[in-house]
This record gives sequence, structure tokens and C-alpha cells, in this order.
Amino acid sequence: MNMWYRNINLLKTCILSGILIQACGPSPDIVQESYNLPETPTHIAEELFSVDEPTDGTFLKAIYEIHLLSDGNFVVQDYPGKQLFEFDSDGNYIQSIGREGRGPGEFLGIDISFVTDDDSLHVYQKNYGKHQVFKKNISGRWDLTRERAYVNSRSTFATIKIPADGLAKISDDERIGIFRVHPSSIDTLESQYSFIAKVDHNLERSSDSSRVQHVSDLAIERRDDGMSVRNSQYFSKTAYLYHAESDTVILISNSSNEIVAIDPNGTRSIIGHLPYEKRYIEKDVVAQSLIGNVEYLKSMQNEVYNKLMDVHPYYLQAFLHDDELWIALNRIDQSKPNWIVTDFQGEIQKSFILPASFEEIHEIVDNKLYGVAEDSTNADYFTAYELKSLN
Repeated sequence: MNMWYRNINLLKTCILSGILIQACGPSPDIVQESYNLPETPTHIAEELFSVDEPTDGTFLKAIYEIHLLSDGNFVVQDYPGKQLFEFDSDGNYIQSIGREGRGPGEFLGIDISFVTDDDSLHVYQKNYGKHQVFKKNISGRWDLTRERAYVNSRSTFATIKIPADGLAKISDDERIGIFRVHPSSIDTLESQYSFIAKVDHNLERSSDSSRVQHVSDLAIERRDDGMSVRNSQYFSKTAYLYHAESDTVILISNSSNEIVAIDPNGTRSIIGHLPYEKRYIEKDVVAQSLIGNVEYLKSMQNEVYNKLMDVHPYYLQAFLHDDELWIALNRIDQSKPNWIVTDFQGEIQKSFILPASFEEIHEIVDNKLYGVAEDSTNADYFTAYELKSLN
């Protein structure tokens, strides 16, 4: 994120500018500051289904994408990406798409997938430079309609614009696939790959890459000796949400409650404020956890410490649906509403509680939320909830 809160030593309990100062001292288990938090939910979230085993013996592990089709079904991309899975809106398994292998319609590891408006399913395999396109036939089965090599685009600051359908036009008759931005080795945090600098999918639907700044402050650049540390939620992150009707980008930071609008000219303006609660983190403990016990990384501890946020992230997800912001609050009291729906000024329209196991929303259909949750073994599963008003 680009906005940082300073760690201020609070000497006494007081009320400043309408913000409640609730405790003194930087303890991670005490709320030092809060603003406009809902105390009771307006809606209850009822679980509709949960799926962790699409087919006998095949378990979901790490869900990357959930795509909504025009017929109401969903396509789920899971790690390690040897096939994709189609479900109906009730979570019933319909069919698998592709299989493990190197041939046509086969995968060794899917990195990116998306569905276009005509329900074409695009699949990218980074390590194999392969772009495959699938389309349902009249019987409802998925046929491979196109396969070609693609360009693996790299960018230090991740400002490369990727067309909404993932294709770059070479001529009127020729287009090539482009893999989503993958940061170059000099600014990745992990030796294998890291998408911390990827352009937000919502913003990719916009037509103007000049508005993209970054979606994550890089914590530690890779050093010449190859040292690096893991990415963490305690580094600043930003969500850029593209609102097509107004041609405006809505910016939400995990360390500021400001709602910022970026117009087509790049002008920024604060249009509202979100609820939040502030809890200071124990930076020494977090820095040590990211370094671990690896001796040759310990020289980086000061660098890591200085890049960490001073506070726990205010928000765990920001999701734009129609003209509303769906925000996951990082609350210490999980008996209070941990999700809110607000307008662009930050006024709460709905509040509800989802279990701590719920990770993120991928699609919203009417009042039904389709997303990803995590079980006790840290494996993901596909789940859905329906919101029902308590009024």
C-alpha cells in the first residue's frame, strides 16, 4: 500500500477527532484506535455448500480462480493445475476440464485462467509458454478450440497493461497471448515466483495502464547474493478496483481508511472513509518470523523491520460489486461483524459475519457469495454463502 500510519505512543485514553482511543501501548491484542465499526450484523450469512473433493480421490488444495459462466455455473482453477473443475450454482460437480499431460488439452501446471464474455476459457502455462482456449460444445463438453505459444511479459514495476481477454493484437488477423505480469528477478521476494507486483484483475478491465501505480510495496529486493524473504500481509498492499460506469479507479489500502478515486486524468481525490480498527504489531517478532532461523538471512532483519507496517492490516480483502465495496475487516473480536458492504463514501449498507476460515470472495450473484475457505489442514475448498436480512 502507499499509505502508512505512524506508530504513535498513546499516553492516555482520550477522544480525538471522533476516533475512539481505546488503549495505551503497542500491544497486538488490544485495539488502540477504531472508527465507525458495526457492533451488530444487519444480515446473517448461511452456508449453501462447501466442496473439497470434486471427484473421488481428487482434493482441492489451493484455489487460484473461480470463474462465473453465463449459464450460472462456475469453473474453479486449483493448484497444482493439472485440470480445472466445473460446478453448478449449488456446488454440484459437473465435469473436469483437461487432464495431466503435455498434449493438446492437457496441463502440467496452470498459472492463469480467465473466462471472456462469450464463455471462452483461456488457460496459460507459464513454464511451457502455452496458451489454450476452450469452448463448450452443443452437448456441454469443453472442446479445445485454439492452442498457441504466448509472450511471457515481465515488468519491474508491474505497469504493463494486459488486454481484458489476455490477447495482444499483432495485426487484424493475428493475436498472441500474453501472460499476466510477472515481476523480474530483481524485485521478487521469493526465489521461485511471486505475484506481489501483479496488476489487479479488476484494473485489467480498464483500458488505461497509466493509472496503475503498484499493488504492493516490495518489501526487500533480491540481493546480489540471492538472499530474499517471504512476502507477508504486514507489508503494505493496495487494491485498485475499476468502476466502469464512471471510468474511475477506486483505491483501497490496507493501512489507511481513506477511499481514494483516481479519474481518467490520474487525479486523486478522497471520496470517503471506511471503518477500521488499529492494533500495533510486534515488529521484532514479525521480522524474525519472516527471516526464520536461516543464518545468512539474519543480516536482512533490519531491512525487513523497516519495511513492515506499524499496525495490523485494516482490511483483508476489498471487492467491488456494482456500486458497492465489500470489505473484509481485520477485527480482533470475531463475534462482531467482520464484513461490511459500503457505498463509495464509506457508509455501511450491510454488515455480517463470515467464519475465520473464509478467505476471499470471488463472485457475487444476487445475495450469494461464492469464494474460497481454508480447512484445518490449510487446504482450500470451494464454498458459498447466502445473505439474509435480520430486519
